[in-house]
Amino acid sequence: MHLTVCNVSCRDSPYILFQDFSQRTLARDPSFRRLICNVTPGGGDAENLRALPNTKVIDLDVGSRTGSDAHGYALNSFLEHINTEYAIFADPDTAVVCRNWDEVCLSALKPQEMIAAIGTPYGPLAVNRFRHFPNVVFMAFHVDTLRKLKPNFLPEAMFWRKLKHHLEKFGVLRGRFDGDVGWQIPRLYEKAGIKGLCFEYKDFRDPTTLLFGPRDFGGVSGEVRGEEYQWQGTPIVSHQTRSRMFAYDGDPISSRWLDRVCAYAGISRTTAAGFARK
Repeated sequence: MHLTVCNVSCRDSPYILFQDFSQRTLARDPSFRRLICNVTPGGGDAENLRALPNTKVIDLDVGSRTGSDAHGYALNSFLEHINTEYAIFADPDTAVVCRNWDEVCLSALKPQEMIAAIGTPYGPLAVNRFRHFPNVVFMAFHVDTLRKLKPNFLPEAMFWRKLKHHLEKFGVLRGRFDGDVGWQIPRLYEKAGIKGLCFEYKDFRDPTTLLFGPRDFGGVSGEVRGEEYQWQGTPIVSHQTRSRMFAYDGDPISSRWLDRVCAYAGISRTTAAGFARK
């Protein structure tokens, strides 16, 4: 197989177990490789992950880094371990929802035509982030192309991110750009004349969404839950979002997301529920 799926895990094993189940169930070729960078303090939470098929777990000490800093640091470590032609960065709380998703993604990549990435864009609420290029929530890419660009996925220093936020708040700065994880990647591709393709973003309140309905996440104010991404009019990936706030299948938000994803994709909800007890 010429594909590797890469996850960064910090106590995320139930989500990754479900992701692996959904991806292998729906893939044209379920023998793809999985690399997991485990940044859980003390190296915990890895036993179940190591039991996944065709999977390698890398225990990474991120020092005092937390949040986006730890995430970016872990993403930087992946390229030296990938030995396939193509790879995917996937947040643990994403799931594929269409059959042959691997073929769909890889057939869109044409590195000889300078199209070397495809994936999820930021939604409209991410007003200070790039939207014209895939982010690392779910990004399929040609490995050698990215490797040659010598990427750095670390976010901009939090001091500068907070300073720009305050300057914008008081009207001193306009058009603030928030340099979160992978913020430099679109610039590297553009400078090299290489394109990235984006899925179409939908959230659960969009009347054209096919996975969710406007009442699915009722009572949740000011936050987006249940993101749907379509490719050529067909849902391909869903992102629960904010997985740090919701235990896998342990609260209404996570459970409703799993209900809708399993129902649409035609995969076992009972099997999905079992990963919470692993």
